[in-house]
Amino acid sequence: EAALEIWLKSYGENHPVTATCYNNLGAALDKDKRTEEAIPYLEKALATRIKAFGPDHPEVASCYNNLGAALDNKGNYDEAIAYHGKALKIWLQTFGPDHPAVATTYNNGGGAYSRKGDYDKAVEYYGKCLAIELKTLGSEHPDVAITHNNLGNAYEKKGLPDKAVEHYEKCLAIETKTLPADHPDLADSHYNVGKAYAKRKEREKALEHLQQARDIWHKKRGPEDPYVKNAQAMIDDLK
Repeated sequence: EAALEIWLKSYGENHPVTATCYNNLGAALDKDKRTEEAIPYLEKALATRIKAFGPDHPEVASCYNNLGAALDNKGNYDEAIAYHGKALKIWLQTFGPDHPAVATTYNNGGGAYSRKGDYDKAVEYYGKCLAIELKTLGSEHPDVAITHNNLGNAYEKKGLPDKAVEHYEKCLAIETKTLPADHPDLADSHYNVGKAYAKRKEREKALEHLQQARDIWHKKRGPEDPYVKNAQAMIDDLK
């Protein structure tokens, strides 16, 4: 905020440098869960960049993405999806279909659709994100693991545990290669795999993964942690 005051005095409201400060401040406030405060700054950044660069500039797309993320955090999913769509159009025009910015925006849109409860669209967007990441990052990159996890979650919410297991297992396989054996992310993935196997009525596989999740969480968080207790409750239900 102090920097913004200096930029306003030096450059005025409509300078691109001021827009960058608005954008950075808004993004920081949103990350700090002060979304209501963030949105006006992000809107000012967007308006200023459109004036400075025109409506189809990548800097404008960045503002659309940040506004979409803030509105998603606020629970305004339709507005968030609309802003991510505007960003996506600019990224595609500017960089083509295989750019990381395009993948990120598909991921952001997939998240908004999932939280809205539109799991068909979430699967579509996450699938497009995954296809780009596999081309540009390879099959064992941590970002690919995250997208497999997101797809697994969307398929699980769609009521398709077979597809959920497929993607959760791929996420887990990447993390097993790239993370320490007791990393909390591995516990999350074992839990997701176990939960999906439980929905498929595959008791032994479900127990195997749920027990591994419980053991990692127990080591990292202690016996009274809610994650440990929740995993243990699922294990008890399956026994």
